[in-house]
Parts: sequence; C-alpha cells; structure tokens
Amino acid sequence: MDDLLRQLVQGQLKSGQLPRTINVWDLEEGLDDLRRRSLDVPPSQQVEWGRCIVLQDERLQLAHHPVRGWDEGVDPECSPEEHEHYVGFAHIHLPDAITGKPYLGFSERDFQGTLVDGDNLALVCNGSEVFALARASDCAKPRRVPDMAEFASWEKLYDDLIGQARGEMASDPRARERSSIALNHALRQANREMCRRLGFAFYRGLWGQPLVLVYRPLPGVLTVRSL
Repeated sequence: MDDLLRQLVQGQLKSGQLPRTINVWDLEEGLDDLRRRSLDVPPSQQVEWGRCIVLQDERLQLAHHPVRGWDEGVDPECSPEEHEHYVGFAHIHLPDAITGKPYLGFSERDFQGTLVDGDNLALVCNGSEVFALARASDCAKPRRVPDMAEFASWEKLYDDLIGQARGEMASDPRARERSSIALNHALRQANREMCRRLGFAFYRGLWGQPLVLVYRPLPGVLTVRSL
C-alpha cells in the first residue's frame, strides 16, 4: 500500500492532497464474493450484501462476516468502534428494477450510512463499475446522524431527478431506448449534489482497475468534473 492511500483510508488527507487514482484491489476477492452472493442467484432471491473495510497488515481487507441486506440496501451488523482499524463499508448494488441494468453511484441511504459511520472510504459495486466516496479532512462533514428534515431533502433530490428521468422515458420512445443513459444522468446529478453538500470526494472506475477521481471538494471552492 502506498503512503497516500494509507493516509486516505485513515482520513488524514486534505482535499488538495487526494490522489488522482486509488487502487482498492486488495479487496478484489472479498468484493467478488459479495458480488456472487448478491447477483449469482435467481432475480427473485437477489438482495444486497456488504462487509466492513478495515486496514490490517498494511492492506485493505474486508471484515470476516458478510452482511445480508435487502433489495434496496444493507446495514452493517457492527459499529465502527468494534474494528481496530475501521475504514468504511463496501456493498453491492442490484440492477435497476425497471431497466434491468446497473446504475451509477450511491443512493441517499448510502450517503446516510457513510455520514453516520464516519467512513473514510466507502465502496459500492454496480455491475462492472466501482464507485468510492473518500473523506477529505478539511471538507467532509463530521460523523453525525442527519435529522429527518435533512434526510427528507436528500430523498426529494433523488425522487425529483429520477422521477424526471422516468417521465422522459415514459413519454418518449427514444428516451425509453436510452433508459439507462437517462437514469444515469439523473444519478450523476444526485451524486454530485450529495458530494457537494457533504464534502466527499468521488472516485469511479471499472472492476479491477484503478478508480479515478472525478469530483474533488475544495474549502470554499468546489471543483467539479463530470461524474
């Protein structure tokens, strides 16, 4: 593990110090196990699976016990304090129920869990893509539980953007044909706005390859590239 990644997963890097790429593939075997549990079953039996990420023996590792969730989420069965070197949480998303295709980024529930647990690095695998939220020590909000009004505003953000995309898909046959593109565009907007609100960096990449920084929060100034 290089020094920058070690500092990142310990929450020690400021926004300007975050590396352009990160290699999380010490976790490949564990993530692949979660992916099989989530996806290599009949659709009617599919649920999300996840595990806590820890730093151990100079490597990223997944805690021993995988956690079974439901079709729209998974919660850890432990607290960060139960791990000596807790980093964050990793889980698998199921395909979109309407298009049957993977979709982009994190849900509002994922952002809630990342904030509540104080994750330094959170991962989600959506099909062949992997996404990460990384804590910038000078930007990310401190660990806390969002109140009902704040979480409701996050739900509204997702509902409005996704509802608009679904409406376009329903009214325009060409949009239906491009349904996964329309949905991903909405989710790009939602993820970008959530990262803006909470001060997290956003990484994106393909399975087995380095994840690339596509959003870097800066104190007082936000630098945004397309997710």
